[in-house]
Parts: sequence; structure tokens; C-alpha cells
Amino acid sequence: MNKLNYIALILIALILTSCTSFKGNTGKIKKEINIEDIKREGLTTVTNTFNEGPNIGFNNAIKPRREMSSSSSEISFPNFPISIKFQNSDLREALIGLGNLANRNVVVDPTVQGVLNFSVSNEPWNNVINAVIEMNGLVQSSDNNSGIIKISGGGASDQIQMTEIFNIFYEKPSEIKKQLEAVIGGDPVAGGSAVTLIDNDNNQTIIAKGSPSDLKSIENILEKIDVKKPQVLIEAFLVEVSPTFASKLGTRLGLARSKTTASGATESIRGGIGTSAADLALGSGSSSATDFLISGTSGLGILRETSAGDLKFEIDALETEGDSRTLSNPKLFTISGKNAIIKQGTQFGVTETTTAASGTTTSATKYFDANLQLDVTPIITGDGTVMMEVKITNDAVDLSVSPPKITKKEVDTNLILANGDIAVVGGILTETLSETNNRVPGLGKIPGIGALFRSRAQADDRQELLIFLAPRII
Repeated sequence: MNKLNYIALILIALILTSCTSFKGNTGKIKKEINIEDIKREGLTTVTNTFNEGPNIGFNNAIKPRREMSSSSSEISFPNFPISIKFQNSDLREALIGLGNLANRNVVVDPTVQGVLNFSVSNEPWNNVINAVIEMNGLVQSSDNNSGIIKISGGGASDQIQMTEIFNIFYEKPSEIKKQLEAVIGGDPVAGGSAVTLIDNDNNQTIIAKGSPSDLKSIENILEKIDVKKPQVLIEAFLVEVSPTFASKLGTRLGLARSKTTASGATESIRGGIGTSAADLALGSGSSSATDFLISGTSGLGILRETSAGDLKFEIDALETEGDSRTLSNPKLFTISGKNAIIKQGTQFGVTETTTAASGTTTSATKYFDANLQLDVTPIITGDGTVMMEVKITNDAVDLSVSPPKITKKEVDTNLILANGDIAVVGGILTETLSETNNRVPGLGKIPGIGALFRSRAQADDRQELLIFLAPRII
């Protein structure tokens, strides 16, 4: 092979090497991976999948209260000002004339009768026709797309049966139906008015069939009872505390507060009964967490103008001093009037043996729960306070005995708190008596002088379960 052939082979080898990736020790070709490219390809795949999926044409726009007549409450357009006077005018003709004035097609039920006498000056057209309809006890339904306004009601027109679909926004239609039937009446066979109501919880709708005035009454009721409810954030602190905890907490909270008196002076004590530094003494009733203590024992009370963050800070500080131990700090979001539950715990099984009359023995495992549980139903009252039904359970299971034993601590109470207050629920005491004997090996057993090398210590440990509840209206 000549030199030219050798040179050609070398060039070809170099070209092939530059066009391929290098190989590692295993002989496999290594390829650099670009993470951004992989992410981009993944997003493209998701987008393609979304675009290729079936389109059901869902419209997420806000629905009207009445589905079949979208602007039934009042006529909203046009609103240009008009000045007009009616004197002994036929009611039907006056309504049609008002419609012609605004280029709206008004269809009036033949049974509508009456005489119209009134005068307006420089008032919006829609306000005028709405006033005429309301003043004469009529009912209107309009379609903004076609511009047709249908007016009926009064006299024999109440015998006309119409069908309407009402959208329910915040409640269950089945629950709303019960309330409507109690007020308007349901099945005419049962003696009620000729109103038929059909609920659909899946579609959040109620189908109603009745007279125009009945449908108008249903709409007015729904506007009042099917309203958006505020949410409530409930934060709870379950704390096992020593007998000195309440006094120390009250002192710390009191020193952190300030108060302006009627004379304009600023006082630094707010947590307890005391109104000056001289009244504040560690461990006294005036410096306790609440000013309702009876003979120094804990109970139920309210901490005002104290945030949950401030309370947690003080509880953590006292925990480092050995005065408390936080068992749990659950937080719950719920709607006013709706129950919420949060729990944590353990489940254990107990084997039960059953002997039948024939002598056959069967064994089965039955499971029991030992939970720390917060069960609360808050209701926001008309004056802005929070009424709460509270049930708190703190179970402890002892698996060292057979069968296992559950120690229960439970609080079931009702509270009314202003937004921002913190309720203190307590009174569950646990007392542990213990005795410790110590002696020097050998010497402690010597008769007589052995007493010098022995000691006995008795302890009476008292712990209380305090529960702090902090509701906040969101």
C-alpha cells in the first residue's frame, strides 16, 4: 500500500472519530444529556396531549340565578334618561309604549289590566319600567340576547304555569328545596300551592314549575339564603401544663400589652386584673392567663387582643422552662356552619374468642382507635362573632397490659368568641404519685445504722390539659 493510501485511511479515521461520541471503559457510547431539552420535550408532550383531548366546551363563566330567563330580577338596559307622564293610561299600552321608546320588544300578558297615572322627569328608562312593573305587582322575564321583555302577573295570570331552572351556588339544592317547600309549598296533592320543585345536587340546580309570582318569590328567597359564606380558620393548641403555667403565661402576656385609659395615660399591664405594675405578682391571680380564676384553679376563659402567633411564642418559651409540653397544634379551615374534623392517633387490635353452643371456638380481631381529635363546627353570627361547637378528645393507650387500656380525656363545649379572641378550655387534671427508694449497696441493709445510708423520696406530679382555641374569620 502506498503512502497516499495510508494518508487517506488516517483522514477517514479522523473524520469518523470527530462525528461520533466517545466511548467509556465499557465500550458503550456516552451521550451528553441536556436537562432543559428533556423538560422542554415533556412540556411539549403535555401540551399536545391536552390539545388532542376531547373538548366538552365547558364555560367557566358566572352563571345567572335564573337559567331560562337570565335577567329576571330587573331590567338592566338601556339606562338613558327619560321624562314622561301617564294620565289614565291603559297599563298594557303604557308598558308597550315604554318598550317602543327604548327599542325593546315588550310582550304583555292579555290578563294584565289596570290604569297608569304617574309622571317622571330625567330618570333612567330601566328604572322607570322596573318601577311600573313592581308598583302594579307584575313579573317580568327578559332575554338580553333577543331584547324581548315578557310581562305577566296579577289576577288570572297567576294561574299560568311556567318552568324555570334556578342555579344554586353555595348550598346543596336538596337542602334548599326543603326550605322552599316549607315556605311556598310543594306537592299540590298534599294541600300546598301548585309549585313543583325538583333538586339536582350534581348540577347544583333546582327546577321549579309554578306561576310567575311563585317563581319571583323563589328567586327573592334564593338571593337571601344561597349566599357565599365566610371561611373560618381555627387554630388550636393542646398543651399539658404544670400548676404554675397559667400564672407565668398571664404575667408574660400582661407585660407585653399596653392600654390607654380614659384620661389618656398608657398602662403597660393588660393581661390580668391588675392595672399597674404594683398589682402584678408572679403566681398571683391578677397575673394569671384569665381574670375568672376561682381560688387559684383553672377553668374556662378568654384571652383578648392576643394573636395566635404571640400565644405560640409564649407557650414555646414556657416549654423550654419545663412548665408545659405541646401535644398538638392543629389548624382547620372550614365554612361557617360546616363541621370540620382533624385527628391523629393509633389503631390497635384485640383478639376476641367466641364459643358457640356447639362448643366450636372462633377467634376474631377487633380494632379500636386511640386518637387526638379536634371536632369543631363554627357559625358566624349576625353581629360578627363566632359561635363554636367544640369536641376535643385526647386518648392514650397502654399496651403493656392485656387487654390494652385506653385513658380518655375529652372536652365537649359550646363557645361564643369575638373575632380575634382566644378561648382557654381546661380543668382536666392528671395526678401521678410516685415513691423512690435509694440506698447504698451493702451498707443500706445493716440494721440500725443502715437507715443513714437509705433515702426515700415521694413526688406528687400534677399535670393539666389546657386547650387554646383561636378562631379567625377569613
